[in-house]
Amino acid sequence: MKKQGSMRRERFRLWERCVSSALTAEIDLSGFHCGDESLDYYFHNRAQAYEEEMLSRNYALVTQDGTHEPVAIFSICNTSINMPALRGNVRNRLQRRIPNPKRRRTYPALLIGRIGVDVRYQGQGIGSQMIDYIKHLYTHKSARGLCRFLLVDAINRPDVIGFYQNNGFVTLFETEEDERQSFNIGTELRTRMMYCDLKLWCERQAVRDKI
Repeated sequence: MKKQGSMRRERFRLWERCVSSALTAEIDLSGFHCGDESLDYYFHNRAQAYEEEMLSRNYALVTQDGTHEPVAIFSICNTSINMPALRGNVRNRLQRRIPNPKRRRTYPALLIGRIGVDVRYQGQGIGSQMIDYIKHLYTHKSARGLCRFLLVDAINRPDVIGFYQNNGFVTLFETEEDERQSFNIGTELRTRMMYCDLKLWCERQAVRDKI
């Protein structure tokens, strides 16, 4: 798939060197390590089971040079945003760009469950290219599914939060205290829920493509 509308400069051009493939047992993951033990464990040991239970779809970006080496992996699943469960200020922020007659109690969304880049390829813009790919995948006219929002439960670290912010995501709750109270969490947040409004993203991409 050709990646359109990107203004970034990557040293590793993912779509020139890799193809997307369903993560099956035929893909050799023995050399794949993203540096996060929990992510590596999921990709190596749990992804197939989740797929069989129809709880997630898992994809690998593998090289086209004949080695079929996995460069990056991500998992996605369908979800929704339940508006009555959110505080008024959060609901208003989410629905600000949606006309009143079209506002709903729930909105279709896609959750990026897990995403990882092999340590040998990190630092080359691959993560951002994968995020762009997911956005294109579910906003393209030929997409079989449709969703308004893209969600991620991002690890609560400045570098991770910053990565998603640079890729068009914002935190669902403005402060950690708001998020703790909404989910009734008494301890520090390990993750922050973030979202990207895909319709807004499409509009911005259309403007960039005209420049």
